[in-house]
Amino acid sequence: HKPVLWALGIVLVSGAALLLADVETFLPSWFFWLKMGLVAVLLVNGLTVQKAEKGLAKNPEDNAAWKRLRWAAGRSVVLWGVVLLLGVLLPLEA
Repeated sequence: HKPVLWALGIVLVSGAALLLADVETFLPSWFFWLKMGLVAVLLVNGLTVQKAEKGLAKNPEDNAAWKRLRWAAGRSVVLWGVVLLLGVLLPLEA
């Protein structure tokens, strides 16, 4: 998951660049801010996945780590879907 976490960091930086490129459009856009916030949540969720994976590498029988991994995977699917939807809706608002 390291490449995914790096990519999410790059998405946050590119979102900041997008904001700076057209402040008048994106500063008041709640779609933009919601999307960027959810990308930040995805980054934190990715760290949770990484932590669970490290725990499972040490002890594959750790039920708590499996539970964290399942919940994090479910959150990831939902968050990616919402981020994708907001990305589609963002040009409509602007």
